[in-house]
Amino acid sequence: MTRFKYRIVFADIGHDLTIAKSVNDLLKAVYDALEVHRTLAHTRKALVLHRDVNLSNILMDPEWGHRVGRRCIAHSPALIDDILSRQLRPPEDRKAQCVVIDLDNSAELTTGQIDAINQKKIQSRTGTPAYIARAVSNGMPCCNPVTLLNEKMPLLDGAAKGLYIKVLGEERYNKYNDSPNTVHGGIPLPPLKEQDVLQRAEEMTFYHRWEYDAELVFWTMYSALLRVTPIGFEETETTLKSLSTAWMTFYNHSIPPDPTTMSDPRNNLIKLTPNKFRLAFPPTMELVADLLLELSRHVSPSYAMMEQLPPYDDHLHEAMQRLILRYLVAHLDDPIPLISGKRRAVNFPEPPEPIRGTRGGTTEELQRTEEREKQQKQERLLADRMRAKRTAPDGSRGRKRPREPTGDVDGPGSKLRRSLRVLARKK
Repeated sequence: MTRFKYRIVFADIGHDLTIAKSVNDLLKAVYDALEVHRTLAHTRKALVLHRDVNLSNILMDPEWGHRVGRRCIAHSPALIDDILSRQLRPPEDRKAQCVVIDLDNSAELTTGQIDAINQKKIQSRTGTPAYIARAVSNGMPCCNPVTLLNEKMPLLDGAAKGLYIKVLGEERYNKYNDSPNTVHGGIPLPPLKEQDVLQRAEEMTFYHRWEYDAELVFWTMYSALLRVTPIGFEETETTLKSLSTAWMTFYNHSIPPDPTTMSDPRNNLIKLTPNKFRLAFPPTMELVADLLLELSRHVSPSYAMMEQLPPYDDHLHEAMQRLILRYLVAHLDDPIPLISGKRRAVNFPEPPEPIRGTRGGTTEELQRTEEREKQQKQERLLADRMRAKRTAPDGSRGRKRPREPTGDVDGPGSKLRRSLRVLARKK
């Protein structure tokens, strides 16, 4: 079988969310990432779901490559800079505060209507374990109590509402608003017994929905805001403990091998009381923590379990963007300055980025793999030196001094150290 390897070079580059100079800058990038995702679907003949948004592929502070005749979308959407400046820029000047990359795990479908989607195309459970949507991880709609809460579409007021309507229009604003009997435009389930809810979830056919991609953005935003460091902040034992607990929950999360109705461990992070939730954040970021908690109340519900589904696939994107816009307008004049690029330290070794796929490894499994590979490397090094001792370049028995070993020669490499001492004595 012939295989081909492709390399793609992009003219545009971006940077990790944690290089943000202020919380406002980070939130602007997240707002635009949600808008980019909506545009990716609405402006193409086919619906495109990313399915693997994480901290490595939402990049901020983009540097746009210069290209003559650069194409732009004719109906390019309004971005956060347009809304905050109360003026819609020409399409060619609308540049997002982010770059969304790595669409190699995306699904391109034939229609934007969720009920007409080819189910087989998006029934695979894929993503990066730390950020994967809970329903995708479980392989079925979430049905524990924290996911059955129903929060209506957020309403804006004052300056935030004025900016929204000025740029996006009152028609769009009203389009997503709820009536007295709806939640995000859908009709929730009547009260059911727990066993009835579980049975309903097990009987439903799983497929990747729009709100699952929005949830990916939420977990990415949460993890980035956990690690940024405000200027002048000094870590305390309390904040360090809460931060490390939250970070460990992210990076120890793994995708179950089979579909399950078990509660996702990350639910424990968003069902905390406001006071306990704020403990993981610096004191100056308490209002940011409140924003995340409010966002979580819209991310948590299992919309797929509704009696009648929300009429607009991007309803969760809209809710999240409204809440982010409300925060930005309220804090335009007092952004929280950050130490660009400095991540708050956690009290355990920084784990590598989890390997994405159907099933992800835990931190302990990844560390054991690294140790095993390190030991195998040292054993190969020992074998090479023993061969060099037995055979000289001319084929005769040689006594060539082996090179000094590299790496840790204690512990797993102690055999190598003892062998070298034996060689030295023979000389």
